[in-house]
Amino acid sequence: TEQESHALCTGSSELSLTPVMPQPPPIVLTVATSQTKALAGWVRSMNRFNFVYRILGLGEEFEGWSWRARKYLQALHSLPSNQLVILCDAYDLLARRDSAGLQAAFDQLHADVVAGAEYCHTHN
Repeated sequence: TEQESHALCTGSSELSLTPVMPQPPPIVLTVATSQTKALAGWVRSMNRFNFVYRILGLGEEFEGWSWRARKYLQALHSLPSNQLVILCDAYDLLARRDSAGLQAAFDQLHADVVAGAEYCHTHN
């Protein structure tokens, strides 16, 4: 009825009809300027584990770390704010679990940002 519809929309103790935005699937962003065997392996692993991915800078000349950061920032601004985004290297990394498993692992951390880095040993 009209009265019931009004109660659903305005009553504080009634059911709320606020739309819930579905969370988009995780997306993997990488910057890779040239096609290599390593990049081909990365693409195969992304496809095997059903990741949505975007390769930034392909065919362009690498112009330094600031250029790379700008590529990432431009891509990030085009994505929904509730989307899990993975920034990674495509030349020495392969996926080992599917995107749903990665999303579940991230959700268990209850964090906004998780960062990882490889150990780099320098010789003095």
